[in-house]
Amino acid sequence: MNPIIGLINLLEASRAGQDLTPLARAFLKLLLGFVISAAIAGWEAIQPFLNNQAIDWANVLHTFVAPFATSLLFSVVKYFKAHQDAPLSSGAGTPKPQIVFVQPGEPVPGSPMAQPVPIPFSQRSAANG
Repeated sequence: MNPIIGLINLLEASRAGQDLTPLARAFLKLLLGFVISAAIAGWEAIQPFLNNQAIDWANVLHTFVAPFATSLLFSVVKYFKAHQDAPLSSGAGTPKPQIVFVQPGEPVPGSPMAQPVPIPFSQRSAANG
């Protein structure tokens, strides 16, 4: 199986809210850390370029290694914590909201009907402005 296809299938399963193994959850955490590390290192590389200065590649490498190592450690922690996570398909106890379409003037199901407040005729002209 092509690794790119496997990664795409993993990302689609994650987006669909399907159950993932602890290893898959940790891999996604690691992938997110790599993307963030690359963005930070990319900013460190492009900043001197924008200021017409020489790029210090050692500094860029050091800037990349710190978030890379941090993301690696976070993914290891995620692997061990993912064994205790609730399955994604369970919904984690949050009910899905129901969308109800009603016509103007109709009561909304499940909610108390608002009652109009009568305004005496003598106060109507003052209330309208």
